Amino acid sequence: MLNVKAKKILTVVLCAAVAVCFGFPYMGTAHGVTETVFHDRGSASANRTALKQLLGGDEEKVITIADDIKIDKFLKIGDNTTINAYGHSITTTEKKGVIENYADALNYGALKNVTINGGTWRAASGYKKTMMRFAHADGITVRDATIYANYEGHGIELIACRNVLIDNCKLYAEGTCSSSCHEEQLQIDLAAPSTAPGFKSETGTKYWNGAPCKNITVTNCTVKGARAVCANFTKKPSESKYRTAKNYHSNITIKNCKLTGKNAEPLALFNTKSCTVTGNTIINNTKSRTSYSVGCHVAMMEGTGPAASKSNKVIISNNTIKGARNSIFVFSHNSKKFGTVKITGNNCYCKAGKASAIYARKGVALSLTKSGNKTHTW
Repeated sequence: MLNVKAKKILTVVLCAAVAVCFGFPYMGTAHGVTETVFHDRGSASANRTALKQLLGGDEEKVITIADDIKIDKFLKIGDNTTINAYGHSITTTEKKGVIENYADALNYGALKNVTINGGTWRAASGYKKTMMRFAHADGITVRDATIYANYEGHGIELIACRNVLIDNCKLYAEGTCSSSCHEEQLQIDLAAPSTAPGFKSETGTKYWNGAPCKNITVTNCTVKGARAVCANFTKKPSESKYRTAKNYHSNITIKNCKLTGKNAEPLALFNTKSCTVTGNTIINNTKSRTSYSVGCHVAMMEGTGPAASKSNKVIISNNTIKGARNSIFVFSHNSKKFGTVKITGNNCYCKAGKASAIYARKGVALSLTKSGNKTHTW
């Protein structure tokens, strides 16, 4: 005999299956979770309007995309949302991205508990900005998704986010990559005017509070772009107040990924006080010999960095890394040191020669370990 709980689950599953078979939308509720099977409504605007209603609230909900669909512009997403899009494409018809949230709360409180599973996400040709943007958010997962963005845009942009998992995703740049383009497909940003210019018109300047990203994990992903993955800082002289210790990213993990940069570093972690980079293949294909030609670039930039603490660890281990000027470059451009830096077990290829493959000098950290690395020319 099925108990009441089991009967409710079975009812939802059977009704959803019937809905899929007969091609009409199904909405059901189990354990307080609203579950919806979403079918194409016949036009991009109708799809976006219907999905806006389903995604916008903060109640717990699961939306399963059951067809290839088009939308005309961004879907605004609310808390406690799961989107299942396995096997289907979601494409914008206008030059807009696909998903974003209102950055209407500080302290990582604007968006919470969102999971996006699967799907091929694409914008209209010529769109050169962000495809998925999450801002002041906490608890975001994007898994098994394939996202196409222009070389000058971003597949995923995280602005002042924490507790994020990007797993088994493919982020591919498309279009033309000019020689001056250094944009990344996965952008890890702080909340500042030049890194989040949309806040001013959307929600107001108070959301430029300089909050960094924390606890960002990227695993088993393939990322190809002008840059692949970058944790950013703000360069403008007028924004120097955003280059202090409180604006540093922390606990960024890049694991078992394949990262390829066409014009710049496949992996750049700027103003990041703690990170783990392990088990990756990192390839820089640029022809330059500037800092953009580094494979894995970790640097404290101009400004005021955090006080050195051995508990803040930079771990770069067991990667295959190919660069031109350097394979691995760890450096501080300000008066502060990193805490603990360990560069171990890497297989490094450098066009400038074996001696330049790993650049991390004594004094860059309180504790620096380099061991078990192999260096080559290529």
